[in-house]
Amino acid sequence: MNIPRHYDLQASMLAIALASLSSASYAGPVTTVEGSGGGGLTTWALLAPEKPTVSATYVDVDSYTHRTLAVLGSVGNRLELSYARMTLDSGAIGLGDVDMDVFGAKFKLLDMSESFATVAVGMQHKINHDLPGSTMTALGIEDDYGTDGYIAATKVMPVAGKNVLLNATARLTRANQLGYFGFGTTADDGYEVEFEGSAGVFLNPHVILGAEYRSKPDKIVGLQEDAWWNVFAGYFFNEQVSVVAAYANLGDIAAEITPDGGDQDGLYLQAQFTF
Repeated sequence: MNIPRHYDLQASMLAIALASLSSASYAGPVTTVEGSGGGGLTTWALLAPEKPTVSATYVDVDSYTHRTLAVLGSVGNRLELSYARMTLDSGAIGLGDVDMDVFGAKFKLLDMSESFATVAVGMQHKINHDLPGSTMTALGIEDDYGTDGYIAATKVMPVAGKNVLLNATARLTRANQLGYFGFGTTADDGYEVEFEGSAGVFLNPHVILGAEYRSKPDKIVGLQEDAWWNVFAGYFFNEQVSVVAAYANLGDIAAEITPDGGDQDGLYLQAQFTF
């Protein structure tokens, strides 16, 4: 059975997994915490729209807050370019605001069809501006910059009268806590293959519910790094404006060295505008 373009357009508008407003409009995916088009935590094969898009993301967990301001767009329905400024309020760790720049590019290899998912490859180059040398030495962190590579596959299909989107991404990375704790360690500077997965169901053309999971490396000796996951709801007001809310669980973050670093969970919010 052929998948109507209506489903493809709705899937493409999903971010943390969202829904499109109509089969005739295409606002593109929302933005990940690292600035690429996809879900809130996971990068998808779907591209951002060709029109410029800006987004603001705020995550408030027990001991930390995270903010992302991003701009992204695509060229010729084949290449996505993105830039994000990420900021972590480090809370009890005592580093203040830790800022990171993320420059991204994603290239679509295969369009979605009856038999195949959309497939894309991409990279994200990250630069941490505020990680002190003394902290890097104490934790055995190798670098304050690094580059991730990934391959992603995204498929949307009708199931029991609803549109269901599934995504799987394999990421090659050595980032510690996305790069907020640097990249690699003196004991283990190699790349790891990590998994990102998303699933969402469109309740109607405006509303989607879903969940995401993201595994992460665990390189810093003495600081356990957990997988992240969320459950989310998204709403599109029109083809330009969307909002997402989620419950996010980031596991332990530096729980071994701070009294309140364990069990980090809380609110994820994002607003996006496409010109």
